[in-house]
This record gives sequence, structure tokens and C-alpha cells, in this order.
Amino acid sequence: MLRRALGSHFAGGNQSSDGGLLLLREAERGLGVCERLAGSMRDLRDASRVEHSLVELIKTRVLAICCGYEDGNDLDRLKDDPLLKMAGKHPPGTAG
Repeated sequence: MLRRALGSHFAGGNQSSDGGLLLLREAERGLGVCERLAGSMRDLRDASRVEHSLVELIKTRVLAICCGYEDGNDLDRLKDDPLLKMAGKHPPGTAG
């Protein structure tokens, strides 16, 4: 019987601890609360300088609050969170 050593390596990579974000995203898609809220506001920003739509900003903020990140300064640290990015963006082929 030939014995070989078994080893593994895990570097972690880009992870998120907020798996519930995908469930929240689907609830938002069904209810459209953030969409309606964004639709009720006038966006006075210069359109040529806008990188994120108003609805994306609202969704990201709401999702962060739902995950326990009440302070607005948390979003700078969370900007690379893969699930927050995925949940806050519009799905392909939709308005935004």
C-alpha cells in the first residue's frame, strides 16, 4: 500500500460573511421598495459625473443597514464585499 501525504492550502480570497444579502436582494426585487423610493426623489447630481445610479446607492445603503452596518462610513470598508456588490446592482437587462 502506497501512502502519500495529503495537504491543502486556502488563501481565503474575497469573501463575505453576509450570505443573507442574496435573500434580501430577492425580496427587494419582488417588493421594489428601493426602486419606488428612488423614483420619488429628484437626482440633482450632474449626470456626466454620476458613477452609481440613485437606486444603486439606496439599495446598497439599505442592504448595509440590514446587515448591521448602520454607519455610513462602513461602506468604504465594505465596497469590495462581493455579495454587497452583487446585491446592490441591477440585474443585467434592467433599468438603472
